Amino acid sequence: MVKIVLILLVLAAGAGLALLAGRDGGYLLLAWNGWRVEINNLVVAVGLLLALFLGLHWLINMAAAMRRGHGHWQQRRILRRDRSGQRALLAGLLCLAEGRWASAEKKLRRSVGLSKTPLLGLLGAAQAADGQGDHDGRDRYLATASRCTPTSVVAVGLQRARYLVSDGQVEQAIHTLQRLLEVEPRHPLVLGQLHALYAQSENWQGLLDLLPQLRKQKLVDPAAAEALTRKCHLQLLKTADNLVEAWRHLPKKYAHDGEMLGLYLQVLIADGQADRAIALLQRELNRGLHDGLLELYGSIPAEDSTRQLEQVEKWLQHSPTHPMLLRVAGRIAARADLRDRAVTYYEALTATHADPLACNELAKLYLLQQQPEMALKSLKRGLELAL
Repeated sequence: MVKIVLILLVLAAGAGLALLAGRDGGYLLLAWNGWRVEINNLVVAVGLLLALFLGLHWLINMAAAMRRGHGHWQQRRILRRDRSGQRALLAGLLCLAEGRWASAEKKLRRSVGLSKTPLLGLLGAAQAADGQGDHDGRDRYLATASRCTPTSVVAVGLQRARYLVSDGQVEQAIHTLQRLLEVEPRHPLVLGQLHALYAQSENWQGLLDLLPQLRKQKLVDPAAAEALTRKCHLQLLKTADNLVEAWRHLPKKYAHDGEMLGLYLQVLIADGQADRAIALLQRELNRGLHDGLLELYGSIPAEDSTRQLEQVEKWLQHSPTHPMLLRVAGRIAARADLRDRAVTYYEALTATHADPLACNELAKLYLLQQQPEMALKSLKRGLELAL
């Protein structure tokens, strides 16, 4: 572009001189040592313009060459700087892998100043500082990484969360991961770490809220997710300040879960609602026998123990060798002062199952029936089974 402008200027100047020469055809006289040379002014003007053009052309070429040379020198300088940064980074990472924290931090800090992409150096320097117990320095490196590389918020946040966990600050680590989840709600590492920390800190409500996202990202298989959901609801019931209120908000599919129902019924019994608890137990056990619920049913001192025993005997008609049913029948019969029937049930249980508790209860009944030898024999067997 510059050359085109120069040519146009020279042509314009030449045209102007030609017009002047047309008006006045003078000449240039050169005399030296007896020699005389006359040159037409037009020829002189053309020669001067040509010389001017060649001079300016040379100057422009020299300036362009100098500019290219400077740019090339700048590129070589940047390239050398990048190579130095890469060497410092590699050396620092090697020291980091070897556990030489001080050397690693020094080299990685140097690489940060030389590199256009300092994230790796800053994260490595943070790890080196952490290895030396310099938590303030570690946090400064992480803060710098966040500022200089805004797109690295997840990488820096994950690193910070790991350090917080290693410092025993699990709650702060959870808060960090929760903020990351707002930025990247489907990030598998964020979800995985949050899952682990919720379980570690027994934050069952947090884990329950996280489970739908874990399922969507296929970080837990369906069976494990279902088991974990049940565990969360169970633990929330166990730790609830108001279990009755928590039971009302429990998903219906867990209303027949033996362990959860047992927790609710224990609260009813403690609240003086034993008859209601028995009615609920009978209804649930009619659906299917559950050892935990049977144990609870046998432990409730009903107003009418005989009627309670009759219900157990109905279940025994369908499952005559069920060990828990036999134990509960023996316990309720003993409580109703029906010793012979109690002995019959306990004998049937101990004849087919190694049950030290049943042996001890049977020994007590034998003593009440004035059968010390049988009591001693039953007590001895119970001790053997317990040992």
